[in-house]
Amino acid sequence: MAASWRACRPDAIGKADLQRYSWAHSVVMSRTFGNASEQGGIGVRMLVPLIDMLNHAGDEAEDRLLGTVAIARDNVRWDVVSPGNSPNNCWEMVLSTTQLIPADSPLLLSYFEGPNEEFLLHYGFVPYGNPNDTVQLFDSITAALEHLWAIDIAQGTNLERLAAVYKQAHDASLAALQAEVMAAAGSGDTGAWTALLDALEPVKVASGGRVSGPLIAALEVLHEGHMKHVEAAVAGLCWQQLQAMPTSLLQDLALLVADAQQADDGDAVQLYGGELRHYLQVMVPTYAPHLLQPLAEADASSSSAISSSRSNNSSSSNFGSLSGKSKKRPVPGPLQVTAVASTSSAAAPNPAAAPKVSGQSSVLNVISKLALPKLAQAVLHAESSDGSSSSSAPLVKSGQPGSTGMWSLSPNQRMAVKFRVSKKQLLMGVVLAAAVQLDQLEHQQTRAAAALQTSQAAVSGSSQALGIEEELEVLPWHL
Repeated sequence: MAASWRACRPDAIGKADLQRYSWAHSVVMSRTFGNASEQGGIGVRMLVPLIDMLNHAGDEAEDRLLGTVAIARDNVRWDVVSPGNSPNNCWEMVLSTTQLIPADSPLLLSYFEGPNEEFLLHYGFVPYGNPNDTVQLFDSITAALEHLWAIDIAQGTNLERLAAVYKQAHDASLAALQAEVMAAAGSGDTGAWTALLDALEPVKVASGGRVSGPLIAALEVLHEGHMKHVEAAVAGLCWQQLQAMPTSLLQDLALLVADAQQADDGDAVQLYGGELRHYLQVMVPTYAPHLLQPLAEADASSSSAISSSRSNNSSSSNFGSLSGKSKKRPVPGPLQVTAVASTSSAAAPNPAAAPKVSGQSSVLNVISKLALPKLAQAVLHAESSDGSSSSSAPLVKSGQPGSTGMWSLSPNQRMAVKFRVSKKQLLMGVVLAAAVQLDQLEHQQTRAAAALQTSQAAVSGSSQALGIEEELEVLPWHL
C-alpha cells in the first residue's frame, strides 16, 4: 500500500497522506461495483450510493456439514443500463427483485461467488456455508507429484519402475487439465497452454468433497485404478494440512461456542455448538481419541452438579446467571473454562474417578446428552492441556487466576477462527468421506515428514552419502 501511495502524484490524490489513501483504497475495493469490459475483466468501477449499503447474501449450502445442494439467498440483482435503453437517456444502475420479498424484509445482494479468502480480504467477513469455498493443497499438479515422488523415493521404492509410473501419472494429470479447459472453452486446442495452465491452476479441495480432476487422474495411475486407495491418498494429503495447522477444527468450534456464550449470543452458541457436537460424534474416538477421557470427566462433573442441585432444591443453572439484557436467544450462562472452587456443600467431582468412556454407543451417548457449553469446555481443556492452542492468535481470557474464567475473542480473532473453521471443514469432509483409519493417516503423515527431511537434506548436500540426490533432482517428467 505504501509503495502504491508513493507512486502517485500528490495532486492526483488530493495530497492525501498514507492513512487517508489507505482508507480510500479500502472504500474502492469493498464498496465499488465492477462493470464488465468487452475485452473481459472489469472495465469500470462505480461507487453507487444507497445500493452499496445492501448486505451480501449469495449461494449457501443447504447443509454446511454435508456440502449438499446450494441455495441462492439473494433476492435482488443489479444491472447497468446504457443511455439508449434508459427512459432518462443516461447511464443508470437498476436494482430489481428476483423473487417476492415480504414487507420489512432486507434487500440482499450477492457481492460475488468465490472462496472465503476473497470475502475476508475485500469485505472483512466470512460468509456462512459458502459452497464456492476451496482449500489449496498444492500450487500445481506438478508440485503435488513432486511431493508424492519425494515420499516414494524416501521409502526406497524401485527408481526405474517409479519413474515410468510417475511419467504416466504426470501425462494423465495434464491431459485431465486440458480436458477441463477445453470443456470450459467449448472448443480449441489447448496443448500449447499446458505449462501455463499447470502453473496457474492450483490443486484444490472444494465443498462436497470435490477434488481437482488432475490430481485424481494422477493418483488413479499411481494406485492402478483402485479408487479406495485414491480416496485414502487424498484424505492423507488433507490430514497433513489439518495436522500442520496450529489449532484443530474441534478446538476452533469450541472457541466460537465459548466466545458466543460469554457474549450472550444464544443463536451462535446453537449454531457452532451444533457443529461441534456433530464433529465430535463423527470424529471421536477414531480421529480424536485424546478426547475420550475429558468427555468422561465432563459427563461425571455434570452428573455431580445435577445431583448437588437437586439435593439443595436449587433451580439455578450450573453455570450461574447472566448479567445484562439478552439481545438474542438466551443461553444457560457463562462458560467456565478454569477450575472454580465450589460454593456448594457437595464435594467437587474427582476427574481421576471419572468413568472410562468405551464403545461407540457410550461415546455417542455422552456427546449427545452433554450441554453445548460443557462440550466446548471439555474440548478446550483437552486441547489446551495438549499444548495445541494457537500461539499466532492468543486467546483473551477474562478473570483473575483462580477465579471464574471465560474465553473471549477479539473481533479480528473471531473472524480468523471462523475463516479457519470454513477451511478445516472442507479438509475434514474429505477425510471423513474416505473413512480412513487414524493409524493409516498418521503413517502417511510420518512418511511425508520423512520425505520432507530427506528433501531438505538433498538441498543442503548432506544426502550425497545416502545416494539419493540425483533421484530427487531429476524428476521423471523432466526427462
